[in-house]
Amino acid sequence: MKLVDGWQFSWKWFSQQAHLLQIGLLAVWESIPTDLRANIPPQYLLYVTGAIGFLGLIGRIVDQTKPEVPNV
Repeated sequence: MKLVDGWQFSWKWFSQQAHLLQIGLLAVWESIPTDLRANIPPQYLLYVTGAIGFLGLIGRIVDQTKPEVPNV
């Protein structure tokens, strides 16, 4: 197994941030009391986490390097 170049800075990548948001959302969902969760249709959680996961996949293939600013 070989790590990608610049793995030390992976926390800056949009794909990593999207997946962490996805994990955080699922953790918050599990911490909400059952009676409050009953007011939210369960398919909403599926749609939101699926959309965030898709954005994470897109973020992984998009070049996220910032252009160098010339020294003036």
